[in-house]
Amino acid sequence: MRGHYELKLSSGDKIQLQFCTWSLKRFCKLQGIGPAEIGDALNGTDSLEAIANLLRSAAEYPLYKQGLTPEFTDIDACDWIDEVGSIFQTDGQIIDYVKYIVSTTVLNIKGNTKEEKKKPNKAKLG
Repeated sequence: MRGHYELKLSSGDKIQLQFCTWSLKRFCKLQGIGPAEIGDALNGTDSLEAIANLLRSAAEYPLYKQGLTPEFTDIDACDWIDEVGSIFQTDGQIIDYVKYIVSTTVLNIKGNTKEEKKKPNKAKLG
């Protein structure tokens, strides 16, 4: 799971986003949830908070990976959302990024959980 994405702001700045295991862990920590709850967080009543945390987590990873400490906050992440047209722009960068995350991560997590439930819990003896 390594999703590279570049958020292109109206100011001309570009924010490098990378959604990977670390950024998933960071997102879950910021949200106070487990990985299986990502879809619910992004679709729930607090989805704006989740989307801001998703962007923040994905933007932090490339910097930490380079040994740098990010100096942006959740306010900055919300400003990025505003600069690209909000979370409501159906053909916008935020919706595209969330769709990518959901299709490559959330669906796989939920799919694995369902498959595990279908497996019989019996051991064959003798």
